[in-house]
Amino acid sequence: MNNDTLQGFREAFANAKHIIVIAGAGLSAASGIPTFRDGGGMWRSLDATSLATPEAFHENPSLVWQFYHYRRQKALQAETNTAHKILAKLAIPHYLKKVAPAAKSMHLITQNVDRLSVRALDDLEKELEEQGLKGPSYRARTGSVVQMHGKLFEVQCTKCDWRAEDFSTPLCPALGHVEANIQDYTDAGSKNHDIPISLLPHCPECQELARPGVVWFGEKPYHLDQINSLVFKADMCLVIGTSSTVHPAAGYAFRVRRRHGHVAIFNLYPSEKDENASSLFRGACEDILPQVFPELADPYQALPHAPQESRTVRRGGKMFGFQCHLDGGVKDLPPIDFSLALIKCSEEYHNSTMKSYIQNAHNLTSPSQVCIVGTHRDLIVQDYGWGYLASRKQSSRATFYDGTPYLQLNCLDIDDVQVVCEYIVDTVTATPGTPTSPRSLSLSSIIFDIKHHVLDYVARVFSLPIPNNVNLDKPDDGQLDDQAVDHLLSSSYADTWREGLRTRVKSNWPTRAMPTHRISQNVIVKRNDKNERDATDYIRLHTHIPVPQIYHRNLENWTAFQFIEGEMLLECLHKKSLFMQFRIACTLRLYLTQLHSLKGFAPGRLHNPGVVSGPLFDNSARGPFHPFSSFQAWCEVVALQGWADTVAYQKTLGMPQQLPLEPPTGKPWKLNYAHGDLNFANIILSKDGVLWLVDWAESGFYPRGYDAAVLAYFEEGPSFWQRMRSFIAGSEGGLTHDRFWSFFHSGLCRRFLSDYVYGVCLGPPQVPRDT
Repeated sequence: MNNDTLQGFREAFANAKHIIVIAGAGLSAASGIPTFRDGGGMWRSLDATSLATPEAFHENPSLVWQFYHYRRQKALQAETNTAHKILAKLAIPHYLKKVAPAAKSMHLITQNVDRLSVRALDDLEKELEEQGLKGPSYRARTGSVVQMHGKLFEVQCTKCDWRAEDFSTPLCPALGHVEANIQDYTDAGSKNHDIPISLLPHCPECQELARPGVVWFGEKPYHLDQINSLVFKADMCLVIGTSSTVHPAAGYAFRVRRRHGHVAIFNLYPSEKDENASSLFRGACEDILPQVFPELADPYQALPHAPQESRTVRRGGKMFGFQCHLDGGVKDLPPIDFSLALIKCSEEYHNSTMKSYIQNAHNLTSPSQVCIVGTHRDLIVQDYGWGYLASRKQSSRATFYDGTPYLQLNCLDIDDVQVVCEYIVDTVTATPGTPTSPRSLSLSSIIFDIKHHVLDYVARVFSLPIPNNVNLDKPDDGQLDDQAVDHLLSSSYADTWREGLRTRVKSNWPTRAMPTHRISQNVIVKRNDKNERDATDYIRLHTHIPVPQIYHRNLENWTAFQFIEGEMLLECLHKKSLFMQFRIACTLRLYLTQLHSLKGFAPGRLHNPGVVSGPLFDNSARGPFHPFSSFQAWCEVVALQGWADTVAYQKTLGMPQQLPLEPPTGKPWKLNYAHGDLNFANIILSKDGVLWLVDWAESGFYPRGYDAAVLAYFEEGPSFWQRMRSFIAGSEGGLTHDRFWSFFHSGLCRRFLSDYVYGVCLGPPQVPRDT
């Protein structure tokens, strides 16, 4: 956290008179409430946001009520987290004056319907009253929490004005019966549990069908007059746990900033609304708020009277002393240098007990000084049972879910304990910015480098020729606008070419639905894709790979490309001689070598960094992933899940001798540029013998071996070509990477993966955490 940013914010907060907090789903994420707008975007394999509409309720009230029954269950089981508790204290004048002595009012405007903010405030007021602290200074002002999207536990009639809060569960026996028959909501798949309307909740006054008392998409939020008045007066606005994409709440921060108020944004991911921020704090709100308001944070959430253990370790010629608080800590705990969360390595990661241990560890010190330790390693038997498979997945899941390193040990083995102590010393005493040591040269690495240099030389000798001016821009051929393109698309010339293309690629698409259209002798058009435009220009500028030029850049709805007269490898490769196939393979090797020399720092697209897509991602946009390490962790979690599912399935078939090797994980990735969709339809051999790569819409920065894995995914070409694939991919290819991406794709497509792993940003990437 930037100290200047923190100091500037605290000074502005101390002088603020009217404070508002705009809270979104990220506030409750740490309490286990699914956000349904990011990685938890699916419920029973359905887009959860599509169920939160009046139309969905009208069409299928049974399914919508089951969805909200699930949400009610999750909210009832959830506990308020640190962020809820700090915001509750800000609503109490006694605590507010500690951090904002000039404040006259503080209101929390929440988009959440889970009631956790209200519960945190109620619990705090009850605790203060039990301590004998009464009076206005220890009570929140009426209306301090404004629930603009309604209340999850409120039920309202669809016809009359009746509404009431009801915390009973289930609301009706039929909902409880469905719940009893679904052991895992994330594994419900396409199961249909249709409840007759007569058995759903009904109004006790008029007997009509009742609905959840929440605001659905397309409906008007509650308390807008009060909220508009608060926003108008506010000179301080905290935006917490929301990417500000749902209106009208999305505009409140801008209105405060426009009136010269101070806007502080607390969010896990960047968003386009960050430009409104006077102060920007990146991270989970349950981690950041205690650092911003340490006066309001509970110093330690730990068990009292913990036993202690002392230990010394020699490291680097020095002695280091440890005072270990084995059960979590005591009330008067001294400053903690490092925190360990001990979990059983054979348990499924992130159960409720495990989450509380990890949260306590994070509460004790900074995130970089926390490590998760899997214990009882000596009890793990390599029998490929559930315990063993769970232990193999924990390291990647610790990185993905908690951004925390993971070690596995036997607590009774003094050598294992020594390893943990040395790790703690190395982490605590590490100097920021210390350069990493260069790669050590071994005989095998030298032989590897020599081998690939020789193969690169062979590729250069036998590759197809590339004209020197192949990527030199040529002037547009006449004038063209979107209206003219629309007219040309309906011409017989365009229809004839589309039908020919459809036949050549053996597509089942209707002729008019083909993605590429030839409208003149030299021009083809595709629907405008900003990433493809950026990628085309990027590759033409930084490489000598033949890539069709973009014409008529004035077009808004379409992108016009240079037409390449020739044949796709899809239709001509099998007709070529083995020597010509070899020359094509040599040319592609040189092209991929050029691509892999382009390095990046954010995965995926040029246009929208952090968002990944393509055939290995089920042709869906996933992300954004910030930082890059979260992308690697997610991929490893999914690949390991795919591997574990494959192992379990093969064991049920009685084939233990054929159990697949575990995909490689843990080694830090480096990002190289990749075409991302390298199939035979996107490689064209022109009539003049030049090999062109087209369709760069899925290109971007991806880890080593990605293009090779895409080549393997399509499994096209003659048998000789399949044997040449590792040669084409160069040092980036190999069976190891194929195995990883094969399991990744398998894991991504499994319907019984957990919502969070399977659905990381299945929807549009611009909503990383919202209601």
